Amino acid sequence: MASSKRDFERFVTWLHRPENQTPPDVRRLANLALAHFDELAQTSRQHNQRSIYLVHHARRSIAQTPDGPPDIQPVAAEGAWPWRRLRHLTLGPFRGFRTPEPFDLQKRVILFYGPNGSGKTSLCEGLEYALLGAVEEADTKRIDAMTYLVNVHANRFEAPVLRATDHQNREAPAAANVDIYRFCFIEKNRIDAFSRIAARPSAQRTELIATLFGMEKFNEFVSHFNDSIDQQLVLNGTKQLALTSLRHALAADQATVDGEAQALLNLTNEEAALALTYSEGMTYTGLKALIGAAEAPGRLQELEGILNAVPPAAIGLTRRGLLDGFEAASKGYLDGDEYKIVRPDFMFFAALDDGKVVTDIVDPHGPYLADALPKLQGLAQYAEVQSRAYRRIESVAKVKGKLRVLDLMREDVRKAIANTKDAASLFVGHFAGDYE
Repeated sequence: MASSKRDFERFVTWLHRPENQTPPDVRRLANLALAHFDELAQTSRQHNQRSIYLVHHARRSIAQTPDGPPDIQPVAAEGAWPWRRLRHLTLGPFRGFRTPEPFDLQKRVILFYGPNGSGKTSLCEGLEYALLGAVEEADTKRIDAMTYLVNVHANRFEAPVLRATDHQNREAPAAANVDIYRFCFIEKNRIDAFSRIAARPSAQRTELIATLFGMEKFNEFVSHFNDSIDQQLVLNGTKQLALTSLRHALAADQATVDGEAQALLNLTNEEAALALTYSEGMTYTGLKALIGAAEAPGRLQELEGILNAVPPAAIGLTRRGLLDGFEAASKGYLDGDEYKIVRPDFMFFAALDDGKVVTDIVDPHGPYLADALPKLQGLAQYAEVQSRAYRRIESVAKVKGKLRVLDLMREDVRKAIANTKDAASLFVGHFAGDYE
């Protein structure tokens, strides 16, 4: 809302420039719309909401609205930034960064790369937050900023610290300002959509151009103005129209009352005819009893119950057995002084030839993640005390393009996990095997 209002203020400022020779009534209407912008932005073109709202205020105060430039806080002109270039960014706890991480931004070209989950998006959003004071992705998804920006491991977030070089070559803080810097950020999805602009209808082209330059909210606000305002300005005898409408409504109600007896007779005949289509001599009351209802079930409800009934289990897998399996997988383990819960990604239930149901745990692992080793050691601790409840407990990771597996049912593997300082080394060593 704030960005669309700021864009509308720029438009009104442009409208009042002497060289545009804008008519006084147009300037008055623009000033009136700006004065009621927040309420006006809540309306839309549906049912002429915006036209009705604007005409209502125009009739009340357009004559008293001045046609001079309104008092609008000026925006810093392009090129009048308080710094020449960015210098340094400290990020964390913030999104994917658990602890503060420094980033040197003084090179002419800076390239960030890394696998999925390594923090590239979090870095870009940290820079966006430092310059704009918000993250557009959180606003688009309507997620509370504190919830979106918090690091799940630290359970908090701190605002990024951005430093820059000013025009005197001194280090200075770069303060957030959405009006100055918002055109510095263009998302990849916007560019992808803009590249196919020639194949879009003219209305969608306008939307794409507005989106590319971060003006989609202003474009949406403007799109709800249409020609329906002309219809609202036509002068009519409102009381006469209201009286005529009431007379028509009264005549319609009287016609309904006069024809009620005939309508009831027609309904009774239709019900009797419908019952006879089922069987000869059937009455409508008998038909309703046969069909049944929630309070008095009939034959139809009985048949539906038979069809919807769940057949008995053929392999001995019961609801209690599933619940016991999931409850067993919710046991805890110690990570230092912190108590955590084992939450494996996959649990498989298999029926053997003798009808017995067995449970397997297969947990995909990312050895490059910060919490990889504590999670692996926690699963090993869990396997130490719960191995009898499972047929298999395995941890799988992709290392050097190959899937490798650690069998946590083996005591030597569990001891190696407990003594290691690096989870990745176990997956490439002799304790792991190729996953098939």
